[in-house]
Amino acid sequence: MPTKPLRIGRLLIFGTLSFLDLALTYHLLQRGGGRVYESNPVANAWLSSYGWIGLALFKLLTMGLVIVVAVVLSARRPRAANSILTFACSAVALVVVYSCSLAGFFGEKVRNVTGQPLIAEHRTASATVGSAPVSPEALQARRAAYLKYFRLSPRLRTQLREGPMIRPASRTGTALGPCLCCRVPMLG
Repeated sequence: MPTKPLRIGRLLIFGTLSFLDLALTYHLLQRGGGRVYESNPVANAWLSSYGWIGLALFKLLTMGLVIVVAVVLSARRPRAANSILTFACSAVALVVVYSCSLAGFFGEKVRNVTGQPLIAEHRTASATVGSAPVSPEALQARRAAYLKYFRLSPRLRTQLREGPMIRPASRTGTALGPCLCCRVPMLG
């Protein structure tokens, strides 16, 4: 069965996609305002330790490693080399498409939890939830309610583990009915 030689076009596509990945990473990290980060932990370590030169060097080294492996492997197993390049192109293409979607190059910008575009051209004082604007006071009240819930949740978990909760008798002594789990009468 004839085997295909290593495709130079795939090498060029892989190199182009790798450079696009680096350019988009730079674009997102520079304009993301701290909301976007390098999700590859090894690349993030290079970026943290050596800056942009280090990240570019890391991406060039990984690109070079894939190309060298494909070229060396193509001498004996050209099909395997083509498969490796196809996989590498597909993986980097997915990263590039994801980065483009984060940057808003496909029209609709990716939105954060408040509904604003992740990379906003202009920042406004009020946030939006869905399509309705929300005042900073309303967001602060919602945040306070969440914090109150999270402060109470460990105590509630403990009480639930310890057994059924019986409400203390009120001043009126009105019966609320039996507890649903243990049938103990509850007073309201």
